[in-house]
Amino acid sequence: MRRQAFEFMDLPQTPRYLRDSIVESLGNAIRWSGVYENATTVFADFCENLTTGKLLELCSGSGEPVAILLDTLNQRGEKLPCFLISDLFPVISKMEKVIRQFPDNIQAINTPLDALSVPDGIPHSARVVISSLHHFTPDQARGILRDSAEKGKPIFILEPMNRRLMSVLKLGFFFFLSIMLNPVFSKHDRLLKTMFTYPIPLIPMMGMWDGAISVMRVYKEEELMAFTSDIDANFQWKYQNIPVSWGGSISVFIGKPHEETIGRESAKK
Repeated sequence: MRRQAFEFMDLPQTPRYLRDSIVESLGNAIRWSGVYENATTVFADFCENLTTGKLLELCSGSGEPVAILLDTLNQRGEKLPCFLISDLFPVISKMEKVIRQFPDNIQAINTPLDALSVPDGIPHSARVVISSLHHFTPDQARGILRDSAEKGKPIFILEPMNRRLMSVLKLGFFFFLSIMLNPVFSKHDRLLKTMFTYPIPLIPMMGMWDGAISVMRVYKEEELMAFTSDIDANFQWKYQNIPVSWGGSISVFIGKPHEETIGRESAKK
């Protein structure tokens, strides 16, 4: 059963250095584990038949998930799309960091953007939600899918895990490793992060709690499909559970108008 329990990184009262530690560690864990690698072909297929224009990433947070995806696409020799990153509570300094990494491929919306009601004045060809849908309640997740479908925007949703313990063995190992090494790699608040990682292991405990809750929050195929049951019939939806090494798997959920195809295989029919 899915649980909508709290995560420390979602709480506004969590001190910045604690929240940053978890976010930084998760970013390193995703990079080191390479869990996005098996999603690159599916993502390239999704982008293949889109009209020209930017991809709007919703609920972007720091923008790090997009930077990791672009790094992975680049390593695999895939074409790099252009992203417009956004969030209801944009962290401008973090977004500017990933923009410096990919100045030709990432731009940011500096004002708050509600993923459940994207204004018509933002030009984009499709929407992307990377590693963040599980933070939303069922009603909110349904609202994100509905808004995308009602405005005719294809949507690509990627979660680096699913709701099975085996699916997170690899990511969980690298997440714990990155938490323990983060004070060494972090550029800010090193003293505080060192203190609350080693002598007082508050950050590891918070990180492990957030990681466990994230797994319990991830939506299953039947739950996502149920969200779409009363959404625009002109949209088609596809769920994929993609295996990764160490017995793990990642989840991809795609919605597109019927006149478009989902994947190269459909395009050939």
